[in-house]
Amino acid sequence: EELHATEGEKAAGETKPPITLEEMGKLERQMQMFDLSPFLFNQAIANITPGIPTDEEMEYFELYISIKLLQERLCPDYDITANKWLFNYFTANLDQSVLRALNHGLSFMRGRRIGININ
Repeated sequence: EELHATEGEKAAGETKPPITLEEMGKLERQMQMFDLSPFLFNQAIANITPGIPTDEEMEYFELYISIKLLQERLCPDYDITANKWLFNYFTANLDQSVLRALNHGLSFMRGRRIGININ
Protein backbone atom coordinates (compact mmCIF):
# COMPACT_ATOMS: atom_id res chain seq x y z
CA GLU A 1 0.00 0.00 0.00
CA GLU A 2 1.45 3.37 -1.05
CA LEU A 3 1.49 6.31 1.39
CA HIS A 4 0.90 9.81 0.06
CA ALA A 5 2.07 12.98 1.77
CA THR A 6 -0.45 15.74 2.31
CA GLU A 7 0.10 19.16 0.75
CA GLY A 8 1.27 20.52 4.11
CA GLU A 9 3.80 17.73 4.49
CA LYS A 10 5.09 18.33 0.96
CA ALA A 11 5.41 22.05 1.58
CA ALA A 12 7.25 21.45 4.84
CA GLY A 13 9.82 19.25 3.07
CA GLU A 14 10.43 21.66 0.20
CA THR A 15 13.40 23.96 0.20
CA LYS A 16 12.60 27.57 -0.57
CA PRO A 17 14.99 29.61 -2.68
CA PRO A 18 17.13 32.18 -0.86
CA ILE A 19 15.67 35.66 -0.79
CA THR A 20 16.93 37.93 -3.55
CA LEU A 21 18.04 41.52 -3.21
CA GLU A 22 14.89 42.64 -5.05
CA GLU A 23 12.63 40.67 -2.70
CA MET A 24 14.55 42.00 0.30
CA GLY A 25 13.79 45.55 -0.92
CA LYS A 26 10.09 44.70 -1.08
CA LEU A 27 10.24 43.15 2.39
CA GLU A 28 12.01 46.21 3.77
CA ARG A 29 9.27 48.50 2.41
CA GLN A 30 6.59 46.25 3.93
CA MET A 31 8.32 46.34 7.32
CA GLN A 32 8.08 50.14 7.46
CA MET A 33 4.27 49.91 7.65
CA PHE A 34 3.89 46.57 9.39
CA ASP A 35 2.62 45.96 12.92
CA LEU A 36 5.12 43.64 14.60
CA SER A 37 3.10 43.10 17.76
CA PRO A 38 1.63 39.71 16.69
CA PHE A 39 5.21 38.46 16.18
CA LEU A 40 6.70 39.88 19.38
CA PHE A 41 6.91 37.25 22.12
CA ASN A 42 8.43 37.08 25.57
CA GLN A 43 9.95 34.31 27.59
CA ALA A 44 10.89 34.28 31.24
CA ILE A 45 14.58 34.04 32.10
CA ALA A 46 15.12 32.45 35.49
CA ASN A 47 18.09 32.06 37.79
CA ILE A 48 18.20 28.42 38.84
CA THR A 49 21.24 28.72 41.11
CA PRO A 50 20.89 26.46 44.16
CA GLY A 51 20.11 28.43 47.29
CA ILE A 52 18.26 31.26 45.51
CA PRO A 53 14.74 31.64 46.97
CA THR A 54 12.08 30.69 44.42
CA ASP A 55 10.46 34.12 44.64
CA GLU A 56 13.77 35.67 43.48
CA GLU A 57 14.64 33.28 40.67
CA MET A 58 12.87 35.30 37.92
CA GLU A 59 15.59 37.49 36.40
CA TYR A 60 13.82 39.19 33.50
CA PHE A 61 11.69 38.66 30.41
CA GLU A 62 13.41 38.36 27.05
CA LEU A 63 11.53 39.88 24.12
CA TYR A 64 12.03 38.31 20.73
CA ILE A 65 10.55 38.19 17.24
CA SER A 66 9.53 34.90 15.67
CA ILE A 67 11.48 34.99 12.40
CA LYS A 68 9.70 31.88 11.15
CA LEU A 69 6.23 33.38 11.65
CA LEU A 70 7.34 36.69 10.19
CA GLN A 71 8.74 34.94 7.13
CA GLU A 72 5.53 32.93 6.66
CA ARG A 73 3.49 36.14 6.74
CA LEU A 74 5.65 38.55 4.76
CA CYS A 75 7.83 36.42 2.51
CA PRO A 76 6.40 32.90 2.22
CA ASP A 77 8.07 32.04 -1.11
CA TYR A 78 11.67 32.73 -0.02
CA ASP A 79 14.01 31.68 2.75
CA ILE A 80 15.12 34.90 4.43
CA THR A 81 17.76 33.05 6.48
CA ALA A 82 19.55 31.35 3.56
CA ASN A 83 21.72 34.32 2.56
CA LYS A 84 23.76 35.28 5.63
CA TRP A 85 24.50 38.83 4.46
CA LEU A 86 20.94 39.66 3.49
CA PHE A 87 19.65 38.08 6.70
CA ASN A 88 22.02 40.23 8.78
CA TYR A 89 20.82 43.29 6.87
CA PHE A 90 17.20 42.26 7.46
CA THR A 91 17.70 41.70 11.19
CA ALA A 92 19.42 45.08 11.58
CA ASN A 93 16.30 46.71 10.08
CA LEU A 94 14.09 44.46 12.19
CA ASP A 95 15.94 45.62 15.31
CA GLN A 96 15.02 49.21 14.45
CA SER A 97 11.37 48.17 14.11
CA VAL A 98 11.47 46.40 17.47
CA LEU A 99 12.94 49.50 19.13
CA ARG A 100 10.18 51.62 17.60
CA ALA A 101 7.59 49.13 18.91
CA LEU A 102 9.11 49.40 22.39
CA ASN A 103 8.72 53.15 22.16
CA HIS A 104 4.97 52.75 21.64
CA GLY A 105 4.51 50.86 24.84
CA LEU A 106 4.62 47.45 26.33
CA SER A 107 2.11 47.91 29.10
CA PHE A 108 2.05 44.17 29.77
CA MET A 109 5.72 44.41 30.79
CA ARG A 110 5.37 47.49 33.02
CA GLY A 111 7.43 47.20 36.19
CA ARG A 112 9.41 44.19 34.93
CA ARG A 113 12.96 43.96 33.70
CA ILE A 114 13.25 43.05 30.04
CA GLY A 115 16.03 41.95 27.73
CA ILE A 116 16.14 42.26 23.96
CA ASN A 117 18.44 40.54 21.52
CA ILE A 118 19.56 42.93 18.80
CA ASN A 119 22.52 43.09 16.40
